Amino acid sequence: MIADGLHPPIIEQTLWDKVQFLRQKKSHVSLKKYQGDFLLTGLLRCPQCGSAMTASRTNNKDKNGNLVIRRYNSCSAMRSKGSSVCSASVRKTEAEQYVFDRLKEVIDKPHILRGILQNVNARRKGASGPFRQELITLTAKLEDNSVKRQRYVELFETEDLDKELFSHRLTELEKEFTELDYRRVQLVRDLGEGAASPSITTRCEL
Repeated sequence: MIADGLHPPIIEQTLWDKVQFLRQKKSHVSLKKYQGDFLLTGLLRCPQCGSAMTASRTNNKDKNGNLVIRRYNSCSAMRSKGSSVCSASVRKTEAEQYVFDRLKEVIDKPHILRGILQNVNARRKGASGPFRQELITLTAKLEDNSVKRQRYVELFETEDLDKELFSHRLTELEKEFTELDYRRVQLVRDLGEGAASPSITTRCEL
């Protein structure tokens, strides 16, 4: 059974109605500003100023009064600052067709494709070199950290030493290990070498 409550409302009815109206209004999904797919979005750069190219369109009518929509990739600097800064624009279909033709040309000529792949792989290998070296250094530091913590535990077990002092030092080593290992995980992920990453002892407690 549903019945109206007799207690004073927590929220005033006028405010409640207003919130419900706004929620309903925002629930409607707005239409895209530009219809269709711009396949080269985020890839094209302006040939005049180097800025990113963005999707745009014009709506015109032909001699029979029919709506004609033309889609372009336009310079973002022109769209934001005006034609006095830049005026580059290329039709969407022409830009995409040019890219498709170039891709087809590369695919039809295996020696060109091999050259491109070799160039890309060489760049990737050169860029990953410093990260690989950092990973090696981090691995060595993690191993050293583990050895130090193990030694502290052995000393504590065999000598009558200050437990509070040892606990403080172990806490510092544990914090250092966590920071180093976090960075190691990032490097392994970026290099795509998860399967080849070295195993490290992660914790040593009293």
